[in-house]
Amino acid sequence: MTKPSLHIEADWPVARKVQTLQDFLGQHYFDENGLMYAMWYWKGEELRPFRMEDFEGYSYPSSSDGFTPRGHQNNENSAWNSGIFLWSQSLRYQATGDEQALEYAAKAFHSIDYIFKLTEAAGHRGYLCKPYDGQVSKETSPDQYFAVANGLWNYRSIAPKAAKERIDFLLPAMIDWWRERKYTITFFDMEFPATDSNEWHNPSMTAMNLMAYLITGDMKYQKEALRLVGLGGTLPTYYDMERDRLRRTGTVYQDYYLPGYLYDESRRDYVIVDYESRGAAWMAVASLPFLFQHDLSRTPIFKHALYRVWKHMQYGLRDDLLSLYSIQYDVERDIWLPLNVPPTPESEKNPAYNWHFMAYHSEVCWGDAPSRLPHVSLMAHQYAFDFCPGALNLAKTLLHRLDNQRLMWMIDPDGKQLHPLDTWMGHTLSSEVPAFTLLAYWTAQVNGIALD
Repeated sequence: MTKPSLHIEADWPVARKVQTLQDFLGQHYFDENGLMYAMWYWKGEELRPFRMEDFEGYSYPSSSDGFTPRGHQNNENSAWNSGIFLWSQSLRYQATGDEQALEYAAKAFHSIDYIFKLTEAAGHRGYLCKPYDGQVSKETSPDQYFAVANGLWNYRSIAPKAAKERIDFLLPAMIDWWRERKYTITFFDMEFPATDSNEWHNPSMTAMNLMAYLITGDMKYQKEALRLVGLGGTLPTYYDMERDRLRRTGTVYQDYYLPGYLYDESRRDYVIVDYESRGAAWMAVASLPFLFQHDLSRTPIFKHALYRVWKHMQYGLRDDLLSLYSIQYDVERDIWLPLNVPPTPESEKNPAYNWHFMAYHSEVCWGDAPSRLPHVSLMAHQYAFDFCPGALNLAKTLLHRLDNQRLMWMIDPDGKQLHPLDTWMGHTLSSEVPAFTLLAYWTAQVNGIALD
């Protein structure tokens, strides 16, 4: 096999970019066991899985699991990446009938199944872990499940018989795992409370229950789907929830905010620090196409929610459509500003995830967030056009601007935003941009939407 390489020019037609990324993922991005990679080391012409020496002298996330930094970067989003790639190739086959789409979909499905077989061998059922170092870990997150559930559901109608039977076992097992834990998990040694009413997670948890009902006919899943969709209320965004907290308590200030973050000291009670919510908001609408198809009499609310999420995901976008990782947001004035807060001895002593990157704020840009926006823009165009008239143009613009720089996980525009302990993050291929570009493109193609 040829040495992996990747090159994208902004002025290429979108279809050429898609074929380049598709073949890179399909032909190079699986390890010897068939497990799909998350992120790769990428500096100059060197493009490969991470090695231990890549982290010498740097800071990196860690937990009591004891996984290696190499294993973390290579496999943090293996399930997620597999699910998005599976989803995209399933749509590709529906749009084109291309046999290569089935080949790539089968590889993505094997990666997902490999993770489940790892956890099943350890005595679990329906547990989709983050397979650090190719092993079972105690870490998982809702987004991994949502990407995989939608991937499996879209693959189900074109999968070979044995794969379909496996899917019909896995989808109910996946939501059973969450229900048995009352939708609560511990992630990096921190407990996250019930996600059944969470503004990001409720719609996809609802969809997973409904998928299980459609597969099994068991009314308990339908009943749970109806309970959850009621808990979702108006499906508020994170900023909507913060405005509600301001109304109830008179402040949105959090004790863990680093000193010096405010654009105006008099706005202390009105300003939040926001990290990844604009990218994470994709989770709130990821399953809406499925829910629109299987209407739960919530269509008008879903359309309004789709508009609010689409708008929310655009906060933090610079004029060049790179997205800042950290911003400050004034929930009363509905404005956002950049954030620059140097580390302090206190913040460096105990940063979140034991990671120096969380000890300060800078104007580093996050490649993942805008990569999800074309997919949401296309959903907004298709299902909520009256509220989102510019959605299709935004999707086209983002896809047309895609180049090598925008394929990266973290983008340091002037070389001064990542502190020395964290500079390795700027040499990392995103686990999101390639697969999400494919998902957006094939979502457009299967719905007859032209992007070039």
